[in-house]
Amino acid sequence: MNLSKMTRDMTEGSIAPKLLFFAFPIMFSSLFHLVYSLADSLVVGRFIGGNALAAVSVTGNATYLMFSISGGINMGSSVVLAQAYGARDQKKMKQVISTSVAVLGITAVLFTLIGMLTADLVLHIIQTPEEIYGMAKSYMMIIFAGTLGSVFYNWLASLLRAFGNSFVPLLCLIFSGVLNVILDLAFVLGFGMGIEGAALATVLSQILSGLLCFGYAWKQFPVFHLKREEWTLDKGVLKKILLIGIPAAIQNSIITVSNMVLQGVLNTYGTTMVLAYGIVSKYELICMQVGDSLGTALSTFAGQNMGAGKMDRVIRSVKTTALLNFAGYAIVSPLIFATAEGCMRIFTDNSQAIGIGIQFLRVYAVFFPALGILILFQNFLRSVGDIKATIWMGICEVISRSVFALGLPFLFHAAGLMLVSPFTWAASMLLGLALYLSGQWKRKSLL
Repeated sequence: MNLSKMTRDMTEGSIAPKLLFFAFPIMFSSLFHLVYSLADSLVVGRFIGGNALAAVSVTGNATYLMFSISGGINMGSSVVLAQAYGARDQKKMKQVISTSVAVLGITAVLFTLIGMLTADLVLHIIQTPEEIYGMAKSYMMIIFAGTLGSVFYNWLASLLRAFGNSFVPLLCLIFSGVLNVILDLAFVLGFGMGIEGAALATVLSQILSGLLCFGYAWKQFPVFHLKREEWTLDKGVLKKILLIGIPAAIQNSIITVSNMVLQGVLNTYGTTMVLAYGIVSKYELICMQVGDSLGTALSTFAGQNMGAGKMDRVIRSVKTTALLNFAGYAIVSPLIFATAEGCMRIFTDNSQAIGIGIQFLRVYAVFFPALGILILFQNFLRSVGDIKATIWMGICEVISRSVFALGLPFLFHAAGLMLVSPFTWAASMLLGLALYLSGQWKRKSLL
């Protein structure tokens, strides 16, 4: 089948419709990806208890620390592939696929081993409350054991999106998301497996989504049919992937470490605070999908057009995406602000946790547009190959979050905790704006 028939060419036509048509499946894919976490949290919180839900919440940053590295490599692969597609370089596309397979395979094995061996150390570092420690460790060990499934799906999804195909990853996740809910209920309620059952349901569902995505890619995209001699680790392509991937991985990692600093401070306030913040984090992830989906669409759009040498479309796409971001949060932010109490009650009946969570959500709602713009700049600067800019944004975010996490609670006690992330978003967003306006990125290219 002709590649062009299965992809979306973003180098021609109206900008806004192409961005939206590409972004919507990504947003829904991300939302269904969150179904894994939300299903775990709902089933665990309602049928096992508040301590179990707090245990799941505690593991979030710890597990994401590993996956953020593979996410950076996926970003590198996707950016190089998008530019190769924009330039219509079939040979380069195949080189990206073969090289990224090797890198991600090695990465997945290392993640599994490191994650399982360091689980105790990480939980100690973030000062996990004793009453939830055992459950948190059990959940982490199973999640890390299933690293390959998650890494495999995310790799395939990133490559398909680089070609302009964001719909198939969505379909795969819808199917596996429904399966996750079914398995959650079966393992926790039917077999009484507790928190371990919730983790196992997540792992099995992720493996299935990867297999479904691979089946489609293999059947429909000839570029994935590499001959034996084409399965090589191309040093030039590897360098380009790592040029984007390593800074992105480092940025994601240090941001996650800074989140763990915040988590460590939160843990000192007790299980109720951990429970409240864990629920708030779920909604933060949901709400950031507006900016994240538009940012991913912008990354592909800018990458293809940079590869095609169409700088005017690149510049217009940034402005268009920013306007779409503000339009999206004009709906999302007021909705979260107005329904904060209901959002909390879905997950818990703990009145103290509900009260804390309401305050968090309403402060976050005001700053969500800044978070969206931050994500847009991060994705854009990576897609055009401006590595230094993304590194500076990562440094800004980790320093800001760490300083705010340690300083604001000292000044305002528990009330200061709800300002840590919003202030971090605003500071990093302003730096991203300055880096974009500098115009240095116009002289970058990976081809």
